[in-house]
Amino acid sequence: MTTLLQRTRLLDPRVRRSDEVPASQTDKALPNSRERELAGVLKIDAEALRGVSLPSLLASCAQLFADNGQAARDDPIGTFDKSRTVHSLSFFVSHSWRTSRLFKWAALCVHFNLRRAALATLVANFFVFALNLFCLESLPSWLVLDQMHIADLTYTRGTMMGEMVGPLVFVPVLLFGHIFDQETSLFLDIACISQDDERLKASGISSLGAILDRSERMLVLCDGNYFSRLWCLFEVAAFAKRAGLQRIDLIPLHVPLRTFGWVAAMAFFYAAMSSMMLPVIGPWVVASVWSPCCAVWTVPLFETCWMALGVALFLYAEIEAQKIKEALAALKHFELAHAACYSDADRAAILSLISKWWTDSSSGETDPERLRQLGHHRFERFVRHELAPQLAGLTSRDWTLSSMASLYVITSHGWILDLLSWDGATVYHMAAYVGYAAFCFGVWLPMMFSLVKFIAGVAWRLQKRGWSYGTAYALTLFAALAGDFVIM
Repeated sequence: MTTLLQRTRLLDPRVRRSDEVPASQTDKALPNSRERELAGVLKIDAEALRGVSLPSLLASCAQLFADNGQAARDDPIGTFDKSRTVHSLSFFVSHSWRTSRLFKWAALCVHFNLRRAALATLVANFFVFALNLFCLESLPSWLVLDQMHIADLTYTRGTMMGEMVGPLVFVPVLLFGHIFDQETSLFLDIACISQDDERLKASGISSLGAILDRSERMLVLCDGNYFSRLWCLFEVAAFAKRAGLQRIDLIPLHVPLRTFGWVAAMAFFYAAMSSMMLPVIGPWVVASVWSPCCAVWTVPLFETCWMALGVALFLYAEIEAQKIKEALAALKHFELAHAACYSDADRAAILSLISKWWTDSSSGETDPERLRQLGHHRFERFVRHELAPQLAGLTSRDWTLSSMASLYVITSHGWILDLLSWDGATVYHMAAYVGYAAFCFGVWLPMMFSLVKFIAGVAWRLQKRGWSYGTAYALTLFAALAGDFVIM
């Protein structure tokens, strides 16, 4: 929303730009009646409170976020028609237009669909488990494998359908699990404020405070750019001051990117392994990869090539995490004068609102200029000493219980159930399988996480000295290859 006030002609065009007006005259240059409307929070026209559904927001990979709101400029009526009148809003979406829409799309998919994808995959895995237990002899012969257990050289017989079905269920639900969710309503300015009807436009803009008050939660899509933007900070600070940070869902964009990276890596990894079972290409893949003389190298290399896209996403996510960390550290020394804004007109309007919403009218001070300075000072203190530490705490929660559980579902659950259902498997075999899975998930994956995070930190520092990220990507792929070699 960094260009919202400028796009909607909030300021009188006859007013000089704020860099042409002394700071003491900034507030006087703004229409007082409009400022009072903006600062009001009690009244709102029924038509002004609108929300866009989650499927509409995420349609075409979140097209509404593309190119600084290009959709509203190309088709203002069609964009506004994507929203509907609501009694209250589920989420007020706060974001920076400078951030890629694909990153926001990924973040929203993970936020709303990750648990759905994990649950759907669990159901599918247990269905395949029952199928393996009771209908093994009825399955096509190319699905059934004979495998020798390396510990006691005995043969067991079963399928690896859990590995195949898991990603086939998880990925589509992760990307499209929201399409039936019509109840969730979200406020996005270009879709919920009319861009061609001046009356509705003025009503929507003047009701910003009331819209914030009628939003159950604020959804903050933040990256390294977000915390340097004056309008973004104003939105999140205003909501935190009114409702508290406990009603803010802060989504650092590196977290869903990391999730996407590991999901992609694991999906392609299992696709690579499952390709060996296919009737047509399976024998050729096995002959090429499982050569007796060099299988110890060719198998990990084969799997690592399939994981290249996921590793790239994960590395980018870790580098983005470094940017967010740096931006949050800068908030401890926040000054309004250094916050970026789309235009001087936007800056003047936002600073005026800050002076009104954060000043202390009961302090006994009557001089308008002193009250303006007091409001700015209190806002800066709020950002530095209250907002910044709590935001840093929220962004440090890289892995939640749900994200770890989802990662387990796509990496290990189907595979373990497959092995436990194999015909002829003894208790000893089952214990060995579970132990191996525990090693992979409890030791190998955390080690890989830590290694990639370390490489990303080095890449971030080298990039600041003029190095390219290509070197870091090559190192990360080598780390993935070494990890596959260990686990095989």
